[in-house]
Amino acid sequence: MIPKIISLIIIFIMMLLVISPIKFAMFYFIFRPLVQPFATEGFRLIAGIPLTSIFALMVIAYSIMVCIIRKDYTFFSPNSLFFYIIVLFSVFSFINTLDYTFSIGHLLKILTAVAMSNLVYNSVKTQKDAKMFLWALALSSILPMFFGYYEVVASKGHVTFHGETARATGGFGFSNIYGIYLTLILCDCMMLIIKEESLKYIVILSIILASVLASTVLALNRGTWISLSFSILLSSIFFRKKIKIKWFIIVGLIITLSFSSIIIKRFTELGETTASGMSKNTFSQRIENWKLLLELAPNHPIIGYGIGTSQHVFLKYYKIEHLPHNDYMRLLLEIGILGPLIYIIFLLRALINLMINSTKYDFWYIYYPMMIGILYIIVLSFTQNIIHNVIVYPMFLTLLAISIKWNKLPAQ
Repeated sequence: MIPKIISLIIIFIMMLLVISPIKFAMFYFIFRPLVQPFATEGFRLIAGIPLTSIFALMVIAYSIMVCIIRKDYTFFSPNSLFFYIIVLFSVFSFINTLDYTFSIGHLLKILTAVAMSNLVYNSVKTQKDAKMFLWALALSSILPMFFGYYEVVASKGHVTFHGETARATGGFGFSNIYGIYLTLILCDCMMLIIKEESLKYIVILSIILASVLASTVLALNRGTWISLSFSILLSSIFFRKKIKIKWFIIVGLIITLSFSSIIIKRFTELGETTASGMSKNTFSQRIENWKLLLELAPNHPIIGYGIGTSQHVFLKYYKIEHLPHNDYMRLLLEIGILGPLIYIIFLLRALINLMINSTKYDFWYIYYPMMIGILYIIVLSFTQNIIHNVIVYPMFLTLLAISIKWNKLPAQ
């Protein structure tokens, strides 16, 4: 009963906020992580409809409505065309789907990300609006991080495939998704703090950033550690004339010294086995799954097996319920070869545009964190499923939308 009451209150507030698109978007990112535990448990709100679908439908419907009503809004914000093509092939993939319910649900997830990106891009009219939205994202991370600390202390974190616990999830249900969320919050806070002049706000953002870094370690995501380190290093090369490398070295040393035992233990596990004799090296297991996927993909190369049905496909053909843990290969399996090709073009185009902008404009404090974010998504997508998540992927696209529009925005 309590989850239903909370959800209905949230829906009521969202309905009140339709008068302000930017506040509607801000509220979505503030509350959405808080109700994720309900979604993870499969909570259903009205007439058996999943909680996740209710919020997704509201975001999609509202975004479409304001784009129709307001003449200064457009359906074709930067990069949206790529996702409309992906959506089109996702619809075609319904021909082969093994589960229409799953396919509809995952189609809604992608549409939610595109709808939210359009909404934020259109509603942000000044740099003040953009900063207000970035602050909403930063503050939205506080409660999930507190919950993550509780999980570690109480040993109630994510139970891994090997039976290990105490991996912080922040309420997201899975520590990998929590790690991605934290990385995007890191990029968000960097956009705010680099040019911030108020000591009060610098202190607040510094505390959030410190907590984000600590929480990223406690989530025990090797993939995030490697991808984020690589992304920061490569991005710093492009912005070396603007940033102060010594501060990154100092922060890196502090993190390494403070959490060295946790980090070392996590990597030494790669050579260990469980009591049942299984390897703890999840990457090697994922490679085996990718090989199986590549055996199936040629059977439906154009429209795939159905958006969102990877687990169903693996269960049908191999009697295992594994996700590919690779966005590019997952798109290949689910919607055909053009899906990952379009997605890769989108990511590379966004990255190249940022590289060009890094030499043209004086908004490096926006472009530098965003380049970190894009590189991180590009690299981590080889080992994780990101595009289907209704929290972290809309966050990524909205941050990208803001970074694209920033140089066009007046200060006030």
